[in-house]
Amino acid sequence: MISILMLGDIHFHPQNQIHVLFKNVEGITDKSPVKISGVEVGSVKKVELADDHAELTIMIRKEIPIYKNATARVKSTGIIGSKFLSLVPGKPDPALPDAAQRLHSGDTIVGQDVIDIDELVERVAKSIDSFTGNGKLGDNLNVTVANLRNITDSLNEAIGQQRRSLVRIVQNVEGFSDYAQSVAAKV
Repeated sequence: MISILMLGDIHFHPQNQIHVLFKNVEGITDKSPVKISGVEVGSVKKVELADDHAELTIMIRKEIPIYKNATARVKSTGIIGSKFLSLVPGKPDPALPDAAQRLHSGDTIVGQDVIDIDELVERVAKSIDSFTGNGKLGDNLNVTVANLRNITDSLNEAIGQQRRSLVRIVQNVEGFSDYAQSVAAKV
């Protein structure tokens, strides 16, 4: 029974189900964490396509107040880290009743979309092209980005193929270091 509960991701604390709409949720999957100020407060239950946008169904602990002016965006733990949903819970208006301002289970908010690197390069290139007027800078930037991707892929492949050799080299260096220390201790 314990295994079923752990593997089934079954929770015994009450949760609210909130829907978040995005244009793009690349990198977010079922069970991706939902964080407020870096603290995990829930998880993504479902990722699906709804009309022309992505819809996330998230589960948030019920005791965490989420207001109608809450914001959500997809973030990563580093440059190439895993993705999570960052949630800013919003603030209540003191002039209105708190309960009327809170999101309830089943409510929907619209997330803030993040510009991906390709779109950013394209925008910068178009801006510079419109300034310089020759139209070739954007093409050059796109080729440069594609070359960088190829180089990264090639390096990853080369490292993967040489992994055993690298491990042996490190082990040999460690062995030699241990031997040198033992010889120095005897002298």
